[in-house]
Amino acid sequence: MAGLTASYVRKCTYVRTIDGDTFEGILDHGTYNRVALLTKVIVRLHGVDAWEMHKKVDGKEVVDERGDAAREFTRAALESSHRIVVQTYKEAAEPTPIGTTWARVVADVEVDGQNLSDLVRENGHEKVK
Repeated sequence: MAGLTASYVRKCTYVRTIDGDTFEGILDHGTYNRVALLTKVIVRLHGVDAWEMHKKVDGKEVVDERGDAAREFTRAALESSHRIVVQTYKEAAEPTPIGTTWARVVADVEVDGQNLSDLVRENGHEKVK
């Protein structure tokens, strides 16, 4: 990861995919006194907005096939990777609004040396505005 701030770059173990641009992982911060320092986090991909899992049709919420395909793409990329590297940012890139139930970090993510946001975009899973 050329040009990244090393203090915020961590190896990551994949846990589960939430949607096409969000997943849960365990960040490895190294060891201290032979104890592994790990943090379970929700990671939001930086720089890409994938299709949503649901959409409203005639006032009813239904599954959006594009969102389902985006989630499956991201799941497959993360599950099949041999190495996941995450760069988070010191500043709060995405503040959590008062009253919301989600808390996540925004990060650049590489799977086997490839930027996951770029892969999502290149494979047609980014929302068309």
